[in-house]
Amino acid sequence: MTAGLIYFIPTEEHKTKCPPELLAEFMLEGIIENPRVAHLHAGPNGKPGLLVIENVTGRMKPPQYHADRQSWRQSLDTEAWIGFEGDRPPSIAVLAREHQLPG
Repeated sequence: MTAGLIYFIPTEEHKTKCPPELLAEFMLEGIIENPRVAHLHAGPNGKPGLLVIENVTGRMKPPQYHADRQSWRQSLDTEAWIGFEGDRPPSIAVLAREHQLPG
């Protein structure tokens, strides 16, 4: 089980790491600083890509995709998807950012 948010980045390339430019392309720079990834043949959009989590401890297991136990929504700004464990929605502390947007 993964605590916090899980991100899915669609990509046809099989990657074992998530380079900074890929995070930037999907507007995740500054959100994910120490990525832990897992390649998927089919993510929440049914296409291949990377599951990405923040590797808080430096020793976290790779994220896993469980369509039946996770809630997923597509980003409004990119083709990325944002998910969480179905019974563990993110807390305000997880969602809060150092620089908040007005509104």
